[in-house]
Amino acid sequence: MYTLYFLLIYFIFCWRVRAYLVLSSLLILFPIHITLKHCFAILGGDVYFPFWYDIAIFFLLQKAFRVKMQVSYYWIVFLFFILYLFAFYFLLPNDKDAISTLRIYLHCFGLFFSLSTLKFTSLQIKKLFIVQLWVTYILCISGIVIYFFFQSDWHLFLNHYIIDKNGALSYVSPSFTIMGIERMNGLIGAPNQFGVYMAYVWLWIYSACISKSINKFSSCLCLVLVSGCLFMSFSRAGWALVLITLFLFNYYKGKAVVVIKFMFAMLFALVLIMAIVFILEPMFFNIVVASLTGEESSASTRGDMVHDFYLQLLSTPWGNGLGAGTIDGDGGNIAESSILLQAYEIGIQGCAFYLFLWFVLLKKMRQYKTEIYLIMSSLMIATLMVSVVSVNIFQYPYVYYIWGGMGFVLNKSVKSVYENR
Repeated sequence: MYTLYFLLIYFIFCWRVRAYLVLSSLLILFPIHITLKHCFAILGGDVYFPFWYDIAIFFLLQKAFRVKMQVSYYWIVFLFFILYLFAFYFLLPNDKDAISTLRIYLHCFGLFFSLSTLKFTSLQIKKLFIVQLWVTYILCISGIVIYFFFQSDWHLFLNHYIIDKNGALSYVSPSFTIMGIERMNGLIGAPNQFGVYMAYVWLWIYSACISKSINKFSSCLCLVLVSGCLFMSFSRAGWALVLITLFLFNYYKGKAVVVIKFMFAMLFALVLIMAIVFILEPMFFNIVVASLTGEESSASTRGDMVHDFYLQLLSTPWGNGLGAGTIDGDGGNIAESSILLQAYEIGIQGCAFYLFLWFVLLKKMRQYKTEIYLIMSSLMIATLMVSVVSVNIFQYPYVYYIWGGMGFVLNKSVKSVYENR
């Protein structure tokens, strides 16, 4: 009943307020969706709770359709891909998770369409940046507090513990620890999702800082907090997203000398930070070294999993149906690769269609030379690269943020604000 009350109140809120406030609510609620869902489950039921973001995206689309827009060529590619997905869903046998996977695609495209079409004033854009900044502060501080003082209680609250067949207490997923060390997960509730979210936020704050969208002191302080949380999540996908994006950004922005200087600066900063951390906790040194050398169990098996699954994919190249690989993350994944899972579900031709759409948007993004477009285009390339060896790229919340971010950056009103800075 509490869930229905919440959905009713949220429905009225999204119906009555302006689009930027609906988007603000998404920025607040998206990261803590799992935690809120568990709270409503304790209160009596969480079956209908995920529909809150269906409501938000519906009203964003409804408000976007009121805006006079110019049809772009990439909308045609979107239309054909959506038709392909529906044909795949209705004409072929699908897994029980098919509707969840289809919803992810539709949500992402809905966010992209609405955020690239809606009109935002410079004041509204600034308010959105401030909302995201404060949300990041709350997530970082709460994540640090939970990690150092309430980690066991937090796992217990979110039902992360189970009793195994030997009667011992263990985690429902091995991802909560790495080589015996707890990974930070905060209010997001899962370390891998926490890590890639922090990577996205790190790059967003960095772009806001260099474009002078928010106060420099606040952004620098937030960057320090996010860096600490990203490191303590031990998310290799998150680390890779940040490093690859920054490397490409500096490559696009300057000469080769700038890139080399940046690499040495990052290396020096990384060594300094790690030296301090390793002195305080020597076990962290073993984790990082094992992750980089492939000796850590998940790192060492990931490449073999991708290779074996690639051979399996070649035996069924036309696809196995939506949800067949549980790419939405609600169940176990049969390979740690978003791209290969996508090809396994909708076929190699469907995956190629998706990549074609991605490169069409990347080409559009590369037409603009301001910092935010360079960072977003660099992040798009980094996302594709990391998706080869990580399933978290197509999971909540990262997949919604990357598609929403692409739409927001390609918005004409946002473009005019950044060009006039």
